[in-house]
Amino acid sequence: VLRARIARYGELAPECASSYSRYGAVLLYQAQDNADVFGSNLDTDVHQDVEDKENDQAAKEPSPAAAAVGTGPVDADAELAAALAAEEQDDLGDLGDHGDHGDHGKQGEVEEVEVGDLEVAWENLDCARAIWEKDPHANANELAAVHVLLGDVAQENEAFEDCLADYQQALLYQKMAGYEEGDRRTAEVYFKRVMALQFLQRPEEALLDVENAKRILERRLEMIKSDDKDTGSEGEDVTAILEDLKEKRTELEALAEEKRAMADAVRGALSKITQQQQQQQDAETDNSLAPTGNKSNITSPVKDLGVVGRGTKRIKLEPTAVVPVKADDQADDQTEDQADEKKRNLEEVLQGGGAPGDTTIGF
Repeated sequence: VLRARIARYGELAPECASSYSRYGAVLLYQAQDNADVFGSNLDTDVHQDVEDKENDQAAKEPSPAAAAVGTGPVDADAELAAALAAEEQDDLGDLGDHGDHGDHGKQGEVEEVEVGDLEVAWENLDCARAIWEKDPHANANELAAVHVLLGDVAQENEAFEDCLADYQQALLYQKMAGYEEGDRRTAEVYFKRVMALQFLQRPEEALLDVENAKRILERRLEMIKSDDKDTGSEGEDVTAILEDLKEKRTELEALAEEKRAMADAVRGALSKITQQQQQQQDAETDNSLAPTGNKSNITSPVKDLGVVGRGTKRIKLEPTAVVPVKADDQADDQTEDQADEKKRNLEEVLQGGGAPGDTTIGF
């Protein structure tokens, strides 16, 4: 049906959006049903199962020739389905002609389908999203649903950050579409966010979403009790879900407490290591400042060693009244005395020397 509509309307036509969404949802549900507890697929031929269902549905529709013989007008969807059925029969015929290639070729095709299963689902869902986002206000309900499916595909691929973004977009479009306060679809989105946040080890945020889902479901339970037409089955389901939320809350609280204890232990260990490193640095600094060969504490006060020497009392020198004689004055006096002595000797020689009145002959 999808290929027939693409051929008639185009790949991004609004008429193809719902087919994209349904085909992507079928691939997602098939992948989830065929996955074991370890995440691997038990039945890998998902595309063939989807095509077989489309062929069975197309076979039930009347052909264009039969419709032309009848009295009523030809339905457009029936015509498209018949055309798709004819095309599928041709493809199956071609596969039958080439079916003798051996088991090795079949095994390679199976492995290729297994790898691209969720990827094909995401591509179809994203095409539907791109078409509906051209008019988001008119297609808010459809956009909310397709973003939930995109988040589920991301969660299957363990891309938890991407699935959180898709679930957040789904909540915004649900609000835009005017969902009631007690709508279970909104509570489902919150619970899916809880699972993703738990995988990301963010229990504090997960607890907030648990409270949001609990508030919505309690509101829904009140609405059910006030409705006289309720048979009691939905009320029992909501009550069971609320019990599951309580258990999930207890689990997340224990996880949050364990995370806080681990963070405190890590902080304490880091603080102790930092303190030890600081003490070691201080000790190295003190050793580098101490003088070589002196191991005494350089910060101790200076001690009074007393009087140095043999005596017990310090000698105090006091100035006397004697006027000191300069060395220059003494030299001048000696020079004058020597000059006078030389003068007397010369006079004695000229005058005859000796005492007055004595006569000297010759020298």
